[in-house]
Amino acid sequence: MPAVVYETLRVVAVVAGALVAWFAAGPIASGLTRLAFQRSLPQAGQVVARVGGSLLAGVLIYVFFTLGPGWGPGGGGAGTNGGTGDDKGPGIAGTDKVKDKVIKDKPVTEKPITDKNGKPAHTDWLFIEVIGGERYPGGGKYYLLQRKDPPVSRDDVEALLKEKKQAFREIHIVLTGDSNGGAETRLRKKLDELLTDRSYAFVVRTQDERKKVSGE
Repeated sequence: MPAVVYETLRVVAVVAGALVAWFAAGPIASGLTRLAFQRSLPQAGQVVARVGGSLLAGVLIYVFFTLGPGWGPGGGGAGTNGGTGDDKGPGIAGTDKVKDKVIKDKPVTEKPITDKNGKPAHTDWLFIEVIGGERYPGGGKYYLLQRKDPPVSRDDVEALLKEKKQAFREIHIVLTGDSNGGAETRLRKKLDELLTDRSYAFVVRTQDERKKVSGE
C-alpha cells in the first residue's frame, strides 16, 4: 500500500489513543490524589491531567506504533517478464516491495568493492544476488552469496546469518534482469524476521541492476 495509507492509519491510532487517555486520565488522577492526600482533585487539576495524559499517549503511540513495508509481515509481489514471482519463471519483483531498512544515507555501489586480490574490500558486507530463469538450479536455491556459485537456499542464508550474527554490517540484495520476484520477497521477509532479534546488527540495502540493463 502507499505510504500515505500507513501514515493515515498511524494518525488514526494517535487520535484514538489520545481520546482513550482523555477519558481515563481524569479518574486515574483523582483516584491517585485521593489515595495519596485523602482529598479530592480540583476540576482544574482533572483538566490538566486529561490534557497531559492525552498528549503523552499521542506522542508515545506515534513514536512506537510504526506501520509500513519492512515492518512485520509483508505481502508478496507477482513477477513480470514471464514470471509468477512464486518459484516459477524469471519473474522480477512486483509493486509490493518491502522498503529497505536504512540507518544512514550511504550510496550503494553497482558492483561489490574488491581489493587487488579480488576479495570484497568490505568484509562486513554480504552481497546476496537473487537469480531465476535458466540460472535457477531448482530446490529453492535462488541465492548467490557474495554473488558466487553455487546457489543456496533461503534456509542456507538463514543458517549463515545465525552462525555469524555480528559478522555482517550490511546485507545487499542484488537484483538483475532474471531475478525471481517471489524469491526476493521471501528473502526480505526472512531478513525482517531475523531483525526482530536485536542481536543482529545488519542493515538491508538493495542493489538494483535492472535499471542499468533497461537503460542500455
